[in-house]
Amino acid sequence: MRFFLSCLFVALYLIRPFEFLPSLYGTSILLICGVIGLLSVFFALINGQAKWCESDIFMVGFFVAILFSHMSHMYFGGTLSSFEKFLPVFLGYFLVTHSLSSRKHVVFLFYLIVISCCFIAVEGCLEYYNGVSYFGIKPLLQNYSVEGEQLVLVRIKWLGPFSDPNDLALLFVIPIPFLIARFKQSKIISSAAGGLLILGIFYTNSRGGMLALIVAILSYFVLRYRNKTGLMLGGFLGVCLLLLGPSRMGAMSAGESSAYGRIEAWYSGFQMFKTSPVFGVGMDMFIEINELTAHNSFVLVMAELGFFGLFFFTGLFWVPLAKVKSYIWGELRETLHIEDVALLASMAASLIAIMTAMFFLSRSYILVPYMLIGIIVMLIGLYDPAGVHALPNRKTLKEIMILTITGVVFINIFIKVLL
Repeated sequence: MRFFLSCLFVALYLIRPFEFLPSLYGTSILLICGVIGLLSVFFALINGQAKWCESDIFMVGFFVAILFSHMSHMYFGGTLSSFEKFLPVFLGYFLVTHSLSSRKHVVFLFYLIVISCCFIAVEGCLEYYNGVSYFGIKPLLQNYSVEGEQLVLVRIKWLGPFSDPNDLALLFVIPIPFLIARFKQSKIISSAAGGLLILGIFYTNSRGGMLALIVAILSYFVLRYRNKTGLMLGGFLGVCLLLLGPSRMGAMSAGESSAYGRIEAWYSGFQMFKTSPVFGVGMDMFIEINELTAHNSFVLVMAELGFFGLFFFTGLFWVPLAKVKSYIWGELRETLHIEDVALLASMAASLIAIMTAMFFLSRSYILVPYMLIGIIVMLIGLYDPAGVHALPNRKTLKEIMILTITGVVFINIFIKVLL
């Protein structure tokens, strides 16, 4: 039951039929599915059929930090708005994390993500060539000038949290390492789906998406093979993608006006953090104070949720990466089957790619990274239930505290050097 609800929730969240099908338009089908799923998870936890994970504690803490970011300023309207906005992410995380009870579940869920992304990619191709998709979605058109000539840049997009081409590109990146890992088992599916998704990334014309794709492929081969051959192969494919990348990749430089504007936004975010260092200025308040968003998920959380929220945000990413390191780079690697190593490496590569892109984009409150965290945690839980289903120990909390403080200091030094 939980696994079915999890698959249904993920498909609804990605494809979003309630935003383009007249029969479902305006319905709360996603929320209903999520609430029922969370209740099933809650009863499973009570009955001992499921157990708490380390990352669960940080997700609950992160949600509390979001609410406290407004409650600390007595802005209860903002508290309600933030609750409604982040609730689907919270529901999706717990559904995914506590519904995967076997390796087959993980593989099935990721193939479902592949199918959903391919559906959106086909719609994106129709957007690009016809100016509108089958279901009526139109691309983003941006005017730009080259040597005095006015041109129009066509960038495909989707709905909801993927209405920005950058977000859509990141979504397309997630299944790529998985398809590479499954190439031997399904060559035709992996080749066709992978090609379609890379084409979709190209049509988003997203520099962040292309960077994430390169990092995803390079990370997979490095983690999968742990040798120079993997590094060289991943690097070669990354260079090929860079050379064939979107037209905007050529404008990727620190001296570019948009890049300088982002650094100024980071400076504004740090000033917000200094005014409200504990609980922040409030979720979604960054854009109310500064005309440009942070373009950095770490800075956004630091400014809006303060150190309290930043600690839980850092913990959410540190817990799965620390565990992956033990199994991919440590002595526990020998305990895994070769297919399990490939699968875990693909999940970790996708997460590393998303984290890389999040350093340049404000994507702190969407489901995609947290869904990956949940999948990785539960996949490792299949190998070591006792190590995953436990409360964070003092060592883990200390590491996260050090990372959080280091991150704040690094951002401060980085801004001072560049401004």
